Amino acid sequence: MDVISVDFGQLPTGISGMLDGIIEVSSVQDITKTEIYRKGLVSVQDFSSQVAVSYFLNPQEGEKVLDVCAAPGGKTAYIAELVKNEGEVVSVDISKTRLEMLKDNLSRLNIRNVRIIEADAAKPGFLDKSMDILITKGSECRTKASDKKGLKNITGYFDKILIDAPCSAFGTISKNPDAKYNKVMGNIIRLSNMSYRMMVNCDRYLKVGGKLVFYTCTLSPIENQQVIDR
Repeated sequence: MDVISVDFGQLPTGISGMLDGIIEVSSVQDITKTEIYRKGLVSVQDFSSQVAVSYFLNPQEGEKVLDVCAAPGGKTAYIAELVKNEGEVVSVDISKTRLEMLKDNLSRLNIRNVRIIEADAAKPGFLDKSMDILITKGSECRTKASDKKGLKNITGYFDKILIDAPCSAFGTISKNPDAKYNKVMGNIIRLSNMSYRMMVNCDRYLKVGGKLVFYTCTLSPIENQQVIDR
C-alpha cells in the first residue's frame, strides 16, 4: 500500500473482501504511466475478469491451467501469479499480433511459467501440434529452460481451463453504448457455434474431475446458457 500512496497521493478505495490483492483506484491518473506499473508491481483489469479467474476458476499453487482466447494476457498473468512458479499455464490465442501484446505483458510482470501458443481453439486437436512446436521454437515459450521439451500426450493434462470466448459484448453496453446497435443475428449465431466448438475441443484436455470456466462479456442467452445446454 505504501508504494501506491506515493504515486496517487492517497490510498485507493478497497473494492471488497471477495478477492485478495485487489484494489479499486478512484484517481483519474493513467496507471500505465506510473512507476509501479512499469516495474510490474500492478496490473489493470476490470472486476469481472478478476472474479472469473480468482473466484470461479480459482487456480491453486502447482496446478496446470489452460487459458483459451488469452491475449492480450490480463487473465493469463493473474492465473500465473496464483499458481506460482510451481504451476504451469498454457496461453492460447489465434492472433499473433495480440500474442505479442501478451508476451510484452508477461515480460513487464516478470512472469516465466507460461507457455504461449498461436492456435485456433475452434479446431479439433488445436493443442496437439502446437505443443510439438515448442520443441523447436523456444521463442514461442516463456517457461523454465528445463521444461521446453514439449508434451507428448496432453489428453486430460490440465487441472483447469478458462475459455474467454469471443462474443457480441452486450455486457459492455455501459462502456460501449453502440454495442446494442451494431450486432447482426447471423454473427451472434456464428459466435455461439464457435464457443460450442471451443468447449468441445477443450474438454479432451481437461483431467477427470477438473474444472472448465466458460466466460463471456455478453448477456445474450444464445451465447451463454444455450452453449452450455448443447
